[in-house]
Amino acid sequence: MTDASLLYIADPMCSWCYGFGPEMRRLVAAYGDRIGVELIAGGLYPGNAMVLPPGQRRWVLHHWAEVQAHTGLTFDFDAAMPEGFVYDTEPACRAVVAMRRLAPDMALAYFDRLQGAFYRQARDLTDDAVLIELAGNLAPDADAFAACLNDPDTREATQEDFHRRHQFGVRGMPAVIISDARGYKRLTEGYQPFDTLRKRLEKRLTRV
Repeated sequence: MTDASLLYIADPMCSWCYGFGPEMRRLVAAYGDRIGVELIAGGLYPGNAMVLPPGQRRWVLHHWAEVQAHTGLTFDFDAAMPEGFVYDTEPACRAVVAMRRLAPDMALAYFDRLQGAFYRQARDLTDDAVLIELAGNLAPDADAFAACLNDPDTREATQEDFHRRHQFGVRGMPAVIISDARGYKRLTEGYQPFDTLRKRLEKRLTRV
């Protein structure tokens, strides 16, 4: 393991983060034994309280279709974001932080599970009961996860994640940043294929 680490800034309800999932999994599989990976919940629309209007829903689905065309990933366009849906990504981000606090090695797997539930199964990630159910066998137990999900320290840590995203100047997600002895270097802000990321990472590692 080197002293370098990757900071992965993403939101479970960000469609390009979903599209980027396979590329990030390849990156972790290729470098996870050499480089630590820290998942930071970026907060796409945290705290949003407005019901998604039909026109906005069509706009969101248009972006989903772009991601599908680019990546070939599956989406449930029909059942997604039903009438009355509030696109608040804070609960899902907080759930990721809760998993990271309870079982750090499971955070990325939980993040992937949340994405699949939202985009392929139209599950409501603003519902605590859904977030707890999806934690399943990844968390120590359901009661512990439920308690951690609504723990004030978890809420504070989630806000800190949002703050870190802004500290790094990240506007678009997903973003991957390498942290090493030389400081921070952004490998990508937005979708990039694995081969591009690999070349950028190898270039950085050989210069450390």
